[in-house]
Amino acid sequence: MAVLFYSGVALNGTIALILALISFVLILSGQTLLLGRCLPAKVQNARPTYHSLHWVRASFPFMLIFTFQLILTDTDMIMLGGFVEPDQVAIYFASVRTANLVLFITSAVSALAVAKFAALHASAEKAELQPLVTAVVQWIFWPSLFFVIVLLIFGRPILSLFGPEFSDGYYVLALLIFAHLVKAATGPIDHLLNMTGNQDATAWVLGGSGIINIFLNALLIPYFGLIGAAIATTVSIIFSTIWLLILVKYRLGMNAWIFSRSKPIAEVTSGVDRR
Repeated sequence: MAVLFYSGVALNGTIALILALISFVLILSGQTLLLGRCLPAKVQNARPTYHSLHWVRASFPFMLIFTFQLILTDTDMIMLGGFVEPDQVAIYFASVRTANLVLFITSAVSALAVAKFAALHASAEKAELQPLVTAVVQWIFWPSLFFVIVLLIFGRPILSLFGPEFSDGYYVLALLIFAHLVKAATGPIDHLLNMTGNQDATAWVLGGSGIINIFLNALLIPYFGLIGAAIATTVSIIFSTIWLLILVKYRLGMNAWIFSRSKPIAEVTSGVDRR
């Protein structure tokens, strides 16, 4: 997009989507190539055995989880379209996307941690799971807090890059990044539950939170507009986070809150390095 922009091409939504599609195809092709080179010959030449019914049963809760996550994160923008003008929806959308920058750290660290969660849970080394969770939460929370502070300070100038009127979405941004910070304070607890055989519970939590989100949006948007939608989503995200935190405590016997006590992070890091 930068090349086209500086070449004088008038950018629009269609061009952006085409470039996004090309990017995805290139990434997928590269991943496929690298995977083929990394897999041992024994694996590549193995004759596959399929357990379709088993995997359908195992994957169904995950399908529900991703569906409910979409409801939890996108309901506000969809419902706003029925109550406010399109330009207001655009301001809200820009605020949501800007607030999602806080989630970058969570996504990056979670991608590395989830496999370790599953491995420790399936092995005889479950005692190492709690200190790893504590370390992961710290790796996520403190950089996320830095991003939150930056966005609170520079939120208006960043939003104004979309246009001068977009700075009106600052308070929406502030509410949403607060919700993301609360979520960061517990780390990837949804992935932790999923990787330890509790994906059904995660689906119930996100489903219930999605229903609450729809109800709050319907209640608050007609009276408070963009702020009402932001409040509804913030409350729903915090509610789901607390619910998942309680499940981690009572189903796994672990603490995932940023201020919970566990082994020092240096001990965990050295243990991970040895592995």
